[in-house]
Amino acid sequence: MKNVIAIIFLIPALVLMGTEEVSTRGVLTLENLISVESRAVDVPIELVYAVILTESSGNPLAKSVADCRGLMQVSEEVWNIFMKGKSWDLAYHPEENLRCGIQYLGDLYKMYVSWDKVLRHYHSGNPNSKRPVTNQYVKKVL
Repeated sequence: MKNVIAIIFLIPALVLMGTEEVSTRGVLTLENLISVESRAVDVPIELVYAVILTESSGNPLAKSVADCRGLMQVSEEVWNIFMKGKSWDLAYHPEENLRCGIQYLGDLYKMYVSWDKVLRHYHSGNPNSKRPVTNQYVKKVL
C-alpha cells in the first residue's frame, strides 16, 4: 500500500519536472485532473498512474518508435478519435494527453469489462494478445 501511495504522489511531480512546471499548485492541478477524469469514466486512479509509469516513466515528451506520444503514449489514431479536431502536437501536453488516455481506457473497459483485456488492447491493439511483451506489460501495470 505504501508503494501505491508513493506512486500517486510521485508521478505528478515527475510529470511536472519534465515540463519544468514544478510547484505545489501544479502538482495538485495534475493530480486533480487525473482524479476527475478517472472518476468520470470509472477507471481506477491507481491504474492511470501505473500506465503513466509503465508507458512513459512520467515523461510528457516521451515518443515511441510507433510515434505514440506523451505520458500515456497515445497513438495518433486514438488521439483523433477522442480529441476530435485538436492538433496531434498537443499529445505532448500533459493535460490533453491524460484526458485522451483516460477516456480511451474507460471506453476499452466498457467493451471488455476486464482490466487484463483493456491493458492487452491498450498495449498491442488486441485484447487477446498473448505475446510475451504484452504479458510483461500487463503484469507490470497491474
